Amino acid sequence: INGQAVPLGRICVNALCDLRVVQDAPFLGEPDAADDSTLTWLCTRRFAAGTMVELDTLQNGAKVALHYRDRTASSVWVSDRTGCWHFLAPSFTEYFRLMVQHLGLLGWPFALTSIGCSPTLERWMHVHCPLRLEDDRKLLKNAQQVMSLSKK
Repeated sequence: INGQAVPLGRICVNALCDLRVVQDAPFLGEPDAADDSTLTWLCTRRFAAGTMVELDTLQNGAKVALHYRDRTASSVWVSDRTGCWHFLAPSFTEYFRLMVQHLGLLGWPFALTSIGCSPTLERWMHVHCPLRLEDDRKLLKNAQQVMSLSKK
């Protein structure tokens, strides 16, 4: 725009040597997770079971973190600006696939949480990955139905 590059997305994960433990992370009860090759490396770094390591910091200051449960299980979570954590994916591999499917569009992790898409993100997804946008909407609708049934 006006001769300036405008970043639409970013596909980025901190280098293994740059992973930092998330200090303010709560204990997260989580679904079963798949095996993940990153877990072998985490074991060699001697991270304790239950540790969360920061994979990326989003544009708005939110964090994406890998919750390392034990040698065979991990999951990926995103924090919002209030510090609440939202489940994103059952493994690093699934998280990376989602990131690529969303083209790294800024704020994409929130499309998979109760926060939802910002209007800007929704417009960009409609242009660049409309099928993913529809899938995200269906997932959220199903999750909301399950949550409302569990409260009854």
